[in-house]
Amino acid sequence: MLWNARYRKYAPAIICAGCTFLMCLLYWVAIRYGYDVLQAPEQWFKDRRALYGSHAPRYPQLTYLAIDDLSIKLTAASPEEIQASPALTQMQQGWPFPRTVYAHALDRLMRAGARLVIFDLMFITPKPEDVQFKAALDKYRDRVVVGWNYVIAGGERGKTYKTLQTPTVTLIPQEGDVVDSRLGLVNVPTDEDGTVRRMQYRVQMEPFPEIYESLSARVVEKLGMAERIPKDTRPRYLRWQGVPNSTFYSESGFVSYSLWEIFVPKLWKQNFQNGEFFRDKVVMIGPKGNFLKDELVTPMGVMPGPEIHLNAINSLIHGAFIYDTLPWLDLCAIVGGGIFACLLLYREKSPGRLFTYLIGISLFYVAVGFLFYNMADRYILISYPLLCFLGGGLLGFTNEFVAEQIERRRTRATLERYVSKNLVREILDNPATFYDKVGGVRLPVTALFSDVRDFTTMTERADPTQMVTQLNEYLQEMTRLVFQYGGTLDKFVGDAVMAVWGNIRTVGTAQDAEQAVRTALAMLESLRKLNEHWQTRGLPQWVIGVGINQGEAIAGNIGSNEKMDLTVIGDAVNTASRLEGLTKKYHVPLLIGPTVAAQVKDHFYLQSVDRAAAKGKSNALDLYTVLGDKAQPLSKEWLSYLECYEEGIRLFRIKNFIEALEMFESLLPYRPDDYLAKLYIGRCKEYIAHPPEENWNGVVIITEK
Repeated sequence: MLWNARYRKYAPAIICAGCTFLMCLLYWVAIRYGYDVLQAPEQWFKDRRALYGSHAPRYPQLTYLAIDDLSIKLTAASPEEIQASPALTQMQQGWPFPRTVYAHALDRLMRAGARLVIFDLMFITPKPEDVQFKAALDKYRDRVVVGWNYVIAGGERGKTYKTLQTPTVTLIPQEGDVVDSRLGLVNVPTDEDGTVRRMQYRVQMEPFPEIYESLSARVVEKLGMAERIPKDTRPRYLRWQGVPNSTFYSESGFVSYSLWEIFVPKLWKQNFQNGEFFRDKVVMIGPKGNFLKDELVTPMGVMPGPEIHLNAINSLIHGAFIYDTLPWLDLCAIVGGGIFACLLLYREKSPGRLFTYLIGISLFYVAVGFLFYNMADRYILISYPLLCFLGGGLLGFTNEFVAEQIERRRTRATLERYVSKNLVREILDNPATFYDKVGGVRLPVTALFSDVRDFTTMTERADPTQMVTQLNEYLQEMTRLVFQYGGTLDKFVGDAVMAVWGNIRTVGTAQDAEQAVRTALAMLESLRKLNEHWQTRGLPQWVIGVGINQGEAIAGNIGSNEKMDLTVIGDAVNTASRLEGLTKKYHVPLLIGPTVAAQVKDHFYLQSVDRAAAKGKSNALDLYTVLGDKAQPLSKEWLSYLECYEEGIRLFRIKNFIEALEMFESLLPYRPDDYLAKLYIGRCKEYIAHPPEENWNGVVIITEK
């Protein structure tokens, strides 16, 4: 329906309205039921903004002591350094470390003036060495935070619930249902694709009614900033501090230091200024590496769990969170995308400019998304408005393109009933080139005229319906051949056909001439088959003559205000018409001019016919007929005949009439009805009896038209 000309003007509005409705419906389903078909692309856009947008400022007191590969294997420590340090000696026992190692670390950091020490580790099972570590935890209870977590377990009737995993009571005793102030949940919420984008600072879990604080919330609380912790349990998008271990980005993540280094006196002095480095620092101790399965995907790349918690602490301290826009604003953005697409379709019809606008406006909208992220802490909706805009624009353009092609085909089919196919193609496909020609231009063209012999006499006694039917069959076949060989059907004049090569398009004069000759030969062969068919129907047989000439002519739009034709005029065209008329005089079906003969002699067998000049013309033309395509060699008899005939022509034109007469007479036993041989026999006898003038050059003056 949208391709119908009646509805085309409404199509952009209908298509864009449909895209807008669909996107709004999908967005409503996502909000209402949580089924978001565009969740993946929307999250991708969010991740790009988090990665390339502005990052949160770094809270300078946050420090990361990593339990990394060097700390576990101690390959960088010398035997003397290990032997001299009780902590390193205990670490040498392998992972997991004895808990006395953490007691040593806690004492060393606190003596150095650390403000807070965080253990992103789980101490679930009791160990013999818990006494020393418990003493340290109790001693610094207001300046230490330890992680705990929950695990999801199955329940009755397929239900799931969370089971709490707190540190062993040999380290931190539990007092009823009250969680010790030193504990913080280390669980990190992930989205459906497994990526960490948000942090939940307060957590409520079934079947427990209590609200528990996360590790990062507990840290901020102990720093005296409890008012910054959200009161609700809703997760918040983090504004990340930087990319972990980055050398490419200007803002790298939190720099980590190996835990073992703080137990080596030389490194303690060199790297940490004898502990002054840790004064007032908030120190996170946790794994770096995936040996504890504690690496997670974030928008900034794969990140160890402790660094995620450091980002959560950093965002909470600075209030650096990103929020989604309100649903009604998202719907406005979707509707706006549809409206912009509709306006663009009505304004811009050029495909190139339309695509440029679509891409440009889309990129601009993405840039606006970055601007809102950087300046307003907002994730504006990207995928739904963008898909609405691009979908409406591209579907509208596709509809218009298809409608245009249908209309062009309809127009082409209509015009081709009255105008040559290649002329229609030129008008529709290359209007600029066509209109350059209609004013008049001089071109080398090849013109072909064909005409049915004695057609006027046949029409006088033929049945009109039968004659029209037969003529249409004939012209249909002749037209097909002209188009097949790349010609332009210039006009029909009754039964006559005029075709031209080189006026609309050309592949070279030689190729144009060859295609015209092939058309003429195909016409003669096609007429032979038509005659056989007509004979079975009791219809009269037809004979045609074809003339072809090449030369310069004027091509242009010629006629009156009421009727005009794109045609060619000039002496070369008139000569082609005369050649067609002379086919009856010389009893040959096809005559070609000298220029055409010179262009096609390597492709066809040619036979000289005459050297003639029109009455009142000083220039004589060598006329030829075509015997066949050299791709299909003539028989030896025909080649011998043609050789003898051409030799006779040569002798005749140098006035050796006696030998020429003998040559032509020698052909008659093989071809008794050879009109051309008989013609030259008669001329030779006449010139032998009455020799021509001294300046005779073999030219015959033609008076017929």
